[in-house]
Amino acid sequence: MIAIAVGIYLVAGMVLAAMGPGRKGIADAVGKVRGSPIAPAIAGEPPPPWKWILFRMLVTVGFIFLWPILIWGVLKENNHSVEASPDEWFPGDERLWWEWMGGVGTVSCLECEFSQEVTSSSHGGSFSRSGVQCQDCGQLTSILHIQEPRNLSSSYSIDKTLSELMPEDRPVRIYHLECRVRMYEMTMRETPRSKWSPTLESDLAAVRQELSTVPVGEMQAIERKRKEKVAARRALHVCACGGSLDDKKPLFCPTCRSPKLRYAVRYMT
Repeated sequence: MIAIAVGIYLVAGMVLAAMGPGRKGIADAVGKVRGSPIAPAIAGEPPPPWKWILFRMLVTVGFIFLWPILIWGVLKENNHSVEASPDEWFPGDERLWWEWMGGVGTVSCLECEFSQEVTSSSHGGSFSRSGVQCQDCGQLTSILHIQEPRNLSSSYSIDKTLSELMPEDRPVRIYHLECRVRMYEMTMRETPRSKWSPTLESDLAAVRQELSTVPVGEMQAIERKRKEKVAARRALHVCACGGSLDDKKPLFCPTCRSPKLRYAVRYMT
């Protein structure tokens, strides 16, 4: 009699884990762990696929034995889940792109059981976070961008010329002047002369004249700092496996490599 009861108990757990709400709950749990900071401690860095398969099997076995306790949490979570609507599908080849996503949500594969919570984009006062995917191992993660404060003096003004500025303020003014040169030159290339501003050529000459007063050594120092910042940003886009973390290419499933994904937004930031 006890053996029959145990058998029914285990069969019920297996059914819930394989076809019932437990299946989605297990996939969501694995996805949350996979996208969390503790993922490298569980599966290594870079994480081989077989470790995630083994981890999912262990979670499934645990659910089968403890389903009367866990099922209520799964049902409650499912009631608050946000299902993907037709608006979350993408036209044409049905590819999912980071730039078309937003906020925090769940990426799910339509051809396997992969599901993971991701941050596609978020921002605060001095920082932002953007979603990326490794083009080699397929890992979905995000990169934190911190905006460095400009150490400008209290006397800084955008209307002051280079000769009127403190040394720490000059790089900002030089950057603005370079942007103006590029803007003026683009206007002259792409706009008919008849539509130019009457002061366009004189404005360009004045900006070039001010830039010509910058010593070569100062400009070289500014260029070195710019290259250091570019190198630091590029380093953020290298995965632990050595692959490239990209936010400009369409997403694919890290497990089965399928391009057929959907994204359900949980909240916007």
